[in-house]
Amino acid sequence: MIVGVLTAAFTAVSSMTTAYLGIKAVSSTAKSIALGQQGAAPATTPPAATPPPQRTP
Repeated sequence: MIVGVLTAAFTAVSSMTTAYLGIKAVSSTAKSIALGQQGAAPATTPPAATPPPQRTP
């Protein structure tokens, strides 16, 4: 019986730790993107497509 309790407790603690670290990592990534932190790849906008010149008949 004690093995079952210890197993459940270990599972609960490891799940909470994994969730905490995952949320922290996502939050850190989102914060660096929002602040435009240096070292991050800058977002580039593609050049606007220019239509071909119109031919007059």
